[in-house]
Amino acid sequence: MPIEIRELEVVMSVSAPQASAMSGSSSPEQNSDGGGGDVDQIVAQCVEQVLFILSNQNER
Repeated sequence: MPIEIRELEVVMSVSAPQASAMSGSSSPEQNSDGGGGDVDQIVAQCVEQVLFILSNQNER
């Protein structure tokens, strides 16, 4: 008998690499390259995937 999974919970933690010892800065937010681009890209991908899942659920 097949099993249908209706809900799946994924928990993860995302953190920037610890390069502060090499660059001499005390926190990743102080980097001059703006370092938040990766976070923005991850958030955009998550939003896109959530919207895709919601649209698939509405089609059912």
